[in-house]
Amino acid sequence: MTNNKISVRHNVYSLIISIGLAVGIIAAILFGVLCSTPTQAKADEIADIQAEINQASSGLDALSRDYYEALEDQQEAQAKVDEAHRTIEENKIKIAALKKQISKRSRAIYRNSTLSGIIGCLFEAKDFIEFANNLDYLNSQSIKDGRSVTKCIQLKEENEQQEAILNEQLAVATAKTDEAAAIKNNAESTLNALNAKLNSLTADQQAAMQEQQRQESEKYKPSGGGDIPPGGGDGGSTTIYNNAVACVGKIPYVWGGCSPSGCDCSGFVSHCCTGGWTRLGTTYTFLGWPRVSNPGPGNICVNEEHCGIYAGGGSMIHAPCSGQMVSYGGVQGGMVFVKY
Repeated sequence: MTNNKISVRHNVYSLIISIGLAVGIIAAILFGVLCSTPTQAKADEIADIQAEINQASSGLDALSRDYYEALEDQQEAQAKVDEAHRTIEENKIKIAALKKQISKRSRAIYRNSTLSGIIGCLFEAKDFIEFANNLDYLNSQSIKDGRSVTKCIQLKEENEQQEAILNEQLAVATAKTDEAAAIKNNAESTLNALNAKLNSLTADQQAAMQEQQRQESEKYKPSGGGDIPPGGGDGGSTTIYNNAVACVGKIPYVWGGCSPSGCDCSGFVSHCCTGGWTRLGTTYTFLGWPRVSNPGPGNICVNEEHCGIYAGGGSMIHAPCSGQMVSYGGVQGGMVFVKY
């Protein structure tokens, strides 16, 4: 009987301990869920906001490219307009000079003649020798005048051609100016929407987003700090790479920008290549540079819509999008590698 009581007691104690352990485990799980759920919800919220901003800003680089392409086309057309105008004005001066020469020679022929024109020049000769000399003179002057007249006609025809070029290129320049203005207005509307979204974020949301961006950048940052990472490659540049590293976390994305206060992707690449703040061109420009089959840090990675400086290991440094600073990121699909 005593042994049975001890056994029962032992079983009861074991059951109590088991229940206690189970309760503890359940409590720990519940505590973990309760603690992690808000954090996860916050992360999901930030991810949704970032995705919305990325979606809205996805076309900005393309707009920047198209804007500067339109400006380049406008400047090229305007240069042709100016060149045609200069040619027309130079030809007018040449024509005036030729007309003056013809008029001067004509007056010389008639100067000592009591009769008019060629008849006076010939038949007022005192003898045959003078007649023959005057005839030769008239022939030579006729040839000179004929050449001058022909040159005048050629210059006038060239001016007509230049007038046509001028009018054509003036129309192109006007159209490209309008195109650039329309692209800029489109970009500004997109930027205003993005800025409104960013300004609507709470301080906590902004801080969380910045932290998420920092972690994303760190994920793609090569080991070795600011030094150029190992790996070699063809045509890489320590100077270009180090210029890019110096901008990480310091230069914000600004649409159409190429200055210390902000730059877009092509403005950033231009700065890294030159060390100054002069835009070299657009993604289309960079796509025309020499290709690299074995890229190294300091090469340029580019597709039609985006570009950056290769950092090695599938990473690049770039100006990502509105609301972000220059940072590390992954090389995008469809990018090729070129060298400056």
